[in-house]
Amino acid sequence: MKVILLLGAENRVRGAKAVIEAGLSLDAIAVPPGLPKAKIEETARDEGCEVLETPRAGVLQLLQSRRPDVVLSVGWPYLFGRKILETRCLLLNSHPTLLPKYRGPNPWYHVLANGETKSGVTIHKIDEGMDTGPILHQREFPLTRFDTYRSLKARTLVEEPVAIREALALVRDGNVRFHAQREEEATSYPGRRKPEHSCIDAAQPLMDLVDAIRACDPDGFPAYFEYHGQKLYVRLSRTSIPEGDHPESL
Repeated sequence: MKVILLLGAENRVRGAKAVIEAGLSLDAIAVPPGLPKAKIEETARDEGCEVLETPRAGVLQLLQSRRPDVVLSVGWPYLFGRKILETRCLLLNSHPTLLPKYRGPNPWYHVLANGETKSGVTIHKIDEGMDTGPILHQREFPLTRFDTYRSLKARTLVEEPVAIREALALVRDGNVRFHAQREEEATSYPGRRKPEHSCIDAAQPLMDLVDAIRACDPDGFPAYFEYHGQKLYVRLSRTSIPEGDHPESL
């Protein structure tokens, strides 16, 4: 069974190894133009496949020429058009939350800002919408009150290849069973994260701001509030991290 991996983020390249571990043949890794790909090329050499720089308009031609059984999208930045959806291959996507909650391209901030107690990875069939297709497999893990944007991201990137391997094993063994997403539970954040998402209301009690602060990256996009025309940045931390908590937690 032949797989093409559409990979849109270098830090999610472990999904390529998961394809091999599931007992499928990784035919090629397609990446959008301009994506840093040193780690991707290293992985491709290890797995004996090609890395193909593929623009959005070139995906259909790639599938028509390679004729894969399965197409796996991992961080691919574009929705698929009708002609791709009508191809005979199985189109799957790996999404880094527990769908139907937190559809969209930047879910981790919102998962923490909303105080969720669990997150995970969903492998689902691709349809016309954004992360709306029926679910094949999910892998769940708990969140603590001390998880941060960094720890959630790191934990998800560890769990994602496991979820991919488990889902593709179902495909390999002919145990594919999809179930529709429950629209009444769906939440969607289709826009990219913006700098103003890090702005907190300093008039609120600090206890009410903890989720908003830990949802920010203290280096990349730290939480802040305005004070006399200046930005004051806020960072939460503990003197030590208890055993069992992720090193990137508060």
